[in-house]
Amino acid sequence: MSLLETRGDSRWVNGGQPFDAEISTTGAYVEHGFWPATFHVEVTSAMHANDHLMRERLRTHGDAFGMDGLRKVKGRGKEREITSEVVVYDNASYVGELARMIVQCVAAKAAKGYGDNTTLIVNCFLPTVFLRHEWESAIAVARQSKTVHGFSSVFITESNGWFCGSL
Repeated sequence: MSLLETRGDSRWVNGGQPFDAEISTTGAYVEHGFWPATFHVEVTSAMHANDHLMRERLRTHGDAFGMDGLRKVKGRGKEREITSEVVVYDNASYVGELARMIVQCVAAKAAKGYGDNTTLIVNCFLPTVFLRHEWESAIAVARQSKTVHGFSSVFITESNGWFCGSL
C-alpha cells in the first residue's frame, strides 16, 4: 500500500450517540498519524423557516412565488390556507439570508458539544435561485462570521448537489 492509499469503511449508527455516522480508515496515513483511524460525521440541514409552508403550498395549489411571501391564514372551520405573495429582494439580500441560515445551523450544532474528530455536513435548501457567484458569496459571508464550532471541518452543500464549500 502506498502512502497515498487509504481504505475506509463507513456505517450509519442508530441510537443516542452524538453523531450520524462513523468512518474507520486504514492505511499509511493512519499508521503515520496523518489521519485518524476513526472519525465521526454529523449531518444537518439549513433551510428557510417557511420551507414546510412551501411544500404544503405546492402540494395544495401547485404554485408559489417564493419562501418569504408565504403566510398561513385561517380558512373555513379548522382548515388553514397557505397564501403566496410576490416578494422583491433588494440587491443580494437573499445571499446574506443564506449565510445567516448556515451560521445559525453551525452554531446550534456546536452548542451540543461534538468532539473535535467530528465533521459537520450542512445540507442547504436554497430559498431562491442562486448563481455560482452568489453561492460563493454566501459561503464567504458565513466564513467571515468566524463562528466557533469545534468541528474538525464543516462541509456545506446545496441540496441538489450543484454547489459545495467549507467553513
